[in-house]
Amino acid sequence: MRVRSALFGTLGTLATGFGIGLLFVPDLLRGAGPIDASVSALSGTETTTIGLVAGLLVLVAFGLIARSRSATEGPTPSKSDSRFERAATAPPEDATVSDGELTAAGLDNDLKQAVESGGKQLRDVRSVLRETATSAYAERVDISEQQAAAVIDSGEWTDDKVAARFLGRESFPLWVRVRRWLTPTQERQRRIERTIAAIERVASR
Repeated sequence: MRVRSALFGTLGTLATGFGIGLLFVPDLLRGAGPIDASVSALSGTETTTIGLVAGLLVLVAFGLIARSRSATEGPTPSKSDSRFERAATAPPEDATVSDGELTAAGLDNDLKQAVESGGKQLRDVRSVLRETATSAYAERVDISEQQAAAVIDSGEWTDDKVAARFLGRESFPLWVRVRRWLTPTQERQRRIERTIAAIERVASR
């Protein structure tokens, strides 16, 4: 296509030059062999006609060049069209996650944040675990949740001292507090895991 464009462009340029020469300086073209014969043949033609023919040749050449370029390059899709095509060929996945899976994923994320950060996240997780332990113990021994909450406070709901102290009022001994200061992430994880295991034992009885 590029060779064709160059050929028509060259022909258009030559036609333009030839037409201008015939209009303004025909004597300069008479000594050019074949061109002399063409000039003699066209000597009786009006200059206006010659100019029109030359102009027409130029327009035809330019038209062919433009057509070949458009056919080679083709239309360029816009950004919005490209985005639409990508969305059509790769649509987003359907939401198939159940509420239970979402709740479990949220709880798992809360536990990770509590272990890593402590602070408010740890207090929130402790509150959830305390409510769960209270309900499980109240159901197991058939008492009210208010009575079960008092047992949780005293730590008598489980034999695991770590879980009992984490949810109850009894403080951890000094050496445990030192360990939390030295390895806070590991100690928070240990307390949460031991408490969850203790609640599972109460609920399974």
